[in-house]
Amino acid sequence: MLWTVMTGLKLRTFLLVKVVFRQGDAADFCYFIRTGNVSVIRTDDDGEETLLAQLGAGQCIGELALIRNAPRTATIVADDAVEAIAIRGARFLELYECLPNLKSYMAALQKIYPLAGKGFRTQSMGRFLDHECLTTTYHGDQGVTAVSQLVIAVDLFHMQVLGIDTSEAETLRFVDGENSREIVVVNDQIAEITVTGEWSELGDAYRMAVNRQLFPQTMATIFRLKGGLSLESRGTLDDDAEMICGCAQVTRGQLCRAILDGHDTEDTLAEVTGASRVCGACRPRLSELIGRPDWTPVIVAEEIQHSDRVRGFRLQPCGKPLGAAKPGQHIVVEARIDGKWLQRSYTLTSSADETQYYEITIRREDRGQFSRWMFHNRPDDVLLRVSSPQGDYFLKEDDLRPVVSLVAGIGVTPAVSFCRSAVSTGSGRPIHVHYSATTPGDLVFAAELQQLSQHHSNITLQTRITSDQGRLDKATIGSLASEHADAVSYLCGPEGYLQ
Repeated sequence: MLWTVMTGLKLRTFLLVKVVFRQGDAADFCYFIRTGNVSVIRTDDDGEETLLAQLGAGQCIGELALIRNAPRTATIVADDAVEAIAIRGARFLELYECLPNLKSYMAALQKIYPLAGKGFRTQSMGRFLDHECLTTTYHGDQGVTAVSQLVIAVDLFHMQVLGIDTSEAETLRFVDGENSREIVVVNDQIAEITVTGEWSELGDAYRMAVNRQLFPQTMATIFRLKGGLSLESRGTLDDDAEMICGCAQVTRGQLCRAILDGHDTEDTLAEVTGASRVCGACRPRLSELIGRPDWTPVIVAEEIQHSDRVRGFRLQPCGKPLGAAKPGQHIVVEARIDGKWLQRSYTLTSSADETQYYEITIRREDRGQFSRWMFHNRPDDVLLRVSSPQGDYFLKEDDLRPVVSLVAGIGVTPAVSFCRSAVSTGSGRPIHVHYSATTPGDLVFAAELQQLSQHHSNITLQTRITSDQGRLDKATIGSLASEHADAVSYLCGPEGYLQ
């Protein structure tokens, strides 16, 4: 589409597993992919990487940082031999301001990026209703696949969840002048969405569709009448005085206090507060406060200061008990920050059989919105939501081989869980922790691990200060392999350590 205006610019080739740019880098170029594919990877505050998307021919990478004058928000890695047109930032911004087609294309990308939230997507250029469009295939965590088309020249968006029989579907329509919205509903769940013009709640509807959330009849009635998902505009959920149920005059603060008292389902909240008992329009807001059925509302019951930049947080459930974890698993923590729900994954440092609380350990990052909020701006009584423990990085109960845990920096968290779980359950399985950090002050769990090793003969600890001793090298790894010949190894740490 855009090659005709970009002839004569520099063509670059990136080989397999070549990093194009890294998260946090300053923005200097953007790239239009001619051939090949790249992966978009984001690293959270806990050092955990998430594959966000794979992009191919016709796609642009690195443009948002230039437009927003901000650091890179993800790392781009070439999956194979990639040819891309590299455009200097200043030149791109000149083109962006003077070429309507380029600005429309960038607007299309920026409209797509925030829709899905969690999950993995692939994008390609195609045609829809005989117009050039950006096609996105979304692959959700629960096996849901959805395909959407965003027509660039016309403000038209369409999405469909695949594999749903729509022969007995209900179609809801709302028309407001030149703007129109259509939602296809099957068994109280959204199967398709078609929108012309702007709709501020498109992202909410999209996420309801791909997360297979209920779209009740009360919401369907509101959509027919108002073209939206709720009768009243949403304020920030951080305000205790915000009116959630206008009929019963129930505020967010009242609902949060009820949740803290253990009323953590929509029905029990409705029973004790009266919310949603009249017209039912606020029912989705109750669901939003509680979260998905498999998530648990929690509060921070205790904060543990490990260092200036590292703190532990013990998350205590409100109402229903927590599920047991496996040593090394993580949870997803969700918080309402600046009017938006944000999610981050953190490895559990509590013992795997601990169900009174989940303990997570967070390193504060200067550009980490979630970690900075947890450290400095989180109200003491704020409600968070946590997922059930998840992930395949854990100690297998049926594997009795010794364990060597090679960890660095904040990556020590699974090793802490390994050792605490072994002590709590009385397991005699040998665990050796090789713990690297830049300075002695960065060995935030060394004292506890040392104490455990002194009282439990199956736990041993070895520390390495990389500013004095250098990084973990082949000789040390070879020595560890010889000393623990039958062991299974677990690695966790920042990207440079794992390389």
